[in-house]
Amino acid sequence: MFYTEAEIDRMAEKRSDPEFIAARLSDPDTVLLPVWRGQNLIDESGDTPRAGGFSVAEGGMLLEEGGGTVFLGDAGGRAYFAVDVSSHEEPSEVAHFAERGEFRNLRDVGAAMSQAEGALLAFGRGVFAWHETHGFCSRCGGKTEMCDGGHRRKCTNCGASHYPRVDPAVIMLVRRDDKVLLGHNKRRPAKWFSCFAGFVEIGETLEEAVAREVLEEAGVKTTAVKYFASQPWPFPSSLMLGYFADSPEGEPKPDMEEIVETRWFSRDEIRDIESTEYRLPPPDSMARQLMAAWVEGRD
Repeated sequence: MFYTEAEIDRMAEKRSDPEFIAARLSDPDTVLLPVWRGQNLIDESGDTPRAGGFSVAEGGMLLEEGGGTVFLGDAGGRAYFAVDVSSHEEPSEVAHFAERGEFRNLRDVGAAMSQAEGALLAFGRGVFAWHETHGFCSRCGGKTEMCDGGHRRKCTNCGASHYPRVDPAVIMLVRRDDKVLLGHNKRRPAKWFSCFAGFVEIGETLEEAVAREVLEEAGVKTTAVKYFASQPWPFPSSLMLGYFADSPEGEPKPDMEEIVETRWFSRDEIRDIESTEYRLPPPDSMARQLMAAWVEGRD
């Protein structure tokens, strides 16, 4: 599953230790991974994309740019930090960035990266996405400041603490006989079909969310809801919870608000989708992983 298994010790117990964080940031071997306005620095000079980064010895000047750092953890005896460099209007003009790659949307390259590096970059950009929208306290409106290695914001007025949140979302592959039901969202390109999905509401179980979303978007009832897997999806802050569900009967009827067309697909069509006129989500998505599992009989 993409964006998981970062192969790093997050060392959460050390985040609130300012001396520990300061020591790691002064260690010349510590690795800095720049994030610019939601994009990660990617080195595409080799056969596969890699995380573009600097040791503190090479890129210590990045720590002086005032955007803040997020302690990601330790791997192989080296600390890793994401560092915000969004103050640059055009980072490609800065020599030390150009030497290590270019800033890219992780969604465009994540599926081609190693799972560990993709997960590490997703972790950093996800936390910075939260910081970007939480500069002020939701209790009193006062300014907040980053602390605990970038994993908490504290209000400078009332002292309230604010922590990064994730938004749970269910995504499900609906089965009937030997076919699956997919929907076309009006915001997607023509002939693009995917699984049904939606955010979990307050006061409902995950299984209830599955049933509600499928009924709302496709107009059919579901049974035999079965959990598949979870996937962090920090674009900007979701946790995807994958399910299979059966729909024994009923004619699908798209809601026409989001889903404007539904269609049943066979295993052969999903397996050989490139030879058809239809398109599916990229392989880094939970939707595509659900489809692959169904085609291979792992549902």
